[in-house]
Amino acid sequence: MDTAAKRLVSIPEARQLLGGIGHTTVYELIKRSEIVKVNIGRRGFITSESLEAYMDRLSAASVGGDVGVTTDQRPNVDQMARDPFCNLGLVDDDRTEAPRTPDAEEVRPS
Repeated sequence: MDTAAKRLVSIPEARQLLGGIGHTTVYELIKRSEIVKVNIGRRGFITSESLEAYMDRLSAASVGGDVGVTTDQRPNVDQMARDPFCNLGLVDDDRTEAPRTPDAEEVRPS
């Protein structure tokens, strides 16, 4: 059945509609509010509206369209690899210099 006819799509169906992406990736998209998950009882579903909006944003990005995210807003992958707390706002992102190491004269044996 087409997603336009269904308002809610199961997680496995959503994975297939997004090209067979993994379970973890779907939940990362939910966590980043890229797609919307709703629950009915214990079952989780993705809204077809949010899936279509996400796919539209991906399509716009692939043709160079404006998707509302500038390169300044994208996380620096190298920084995230060095410091996993940088995306939590716990680390000052304005650090431009490496930490200063003391000169040999400054280091005194105790």
